[in-house]
Amino acid sequence: TANFSSNVYSKVNLSRLKAHLCECIGEIGNYPEPEPYTLEARIASRCQLPSGAVCVTNGATEAIYLIAQTFRGTNTAILQPTFSEYADACRLHGHKVVPIYNLNRLPDRGRLIWLCNPNNPTGEVREKEVLTACIKQNPQRIFIMDQSYEFFTQKALLTAKEAAEFPNVILLHSMTKRFAVPGLRLGYITACKELLHEIRTQ
Repeated sequence: TANFSSNVYSKVNLSRLKAHLCECIGEIGNYPEPEPYTLEARIASRCQLPSGAVCVTNGATEAIYLIAQTFRGTNTAILQPTFSEYADACRLHGHKVVPIYNLNRLPDRGRLIWLCNPNNPTGEVREKEVLTACIKQNPQRIFIMDQSYEFFTQKALLTAKEAAEFPNVILLHSMTKRFAVPGLRLGYITACKELLHEIRTQ
């Protein structure tokens, strides 16, 4: 049966993951690493990123709230229609939130630009070349791009390595969507080391 109440791909064979978790059950008596250093290092290696360019989060949702907290009280523009959590997180942290409907008309005072690509709930995919041009034309703005559904499209998207070469781009990633493991609450942020340092030290 299909569950249409959640955007999680259901045709994943989780037998190996479940077996691995069972094998590791004895570890629950020990404290884990104080930070997910090992996982971050493995993601960085897979994405061809330097150390410090990955921040593992408690799902992509924690990433959204961490970023909103880091840039608290700023002017934020959110490309609509989209996932409501961006606006919720920003308002919680005192942002002035403005909806936008076109990347060609960005508000003068919008420091943060939030967009979901591929978009939830419309499924629209913004062209990589268009986004890259917009990022280059607006170096004073920070573009936060939620790519939680990046494995659900065959269109070219900004890779984590490409995005980390910009000083003003933050990518959000979700393991929930790709691997159908919402109960593990695994997400991560990729960006240049300077931006991630700012997020980590809030």
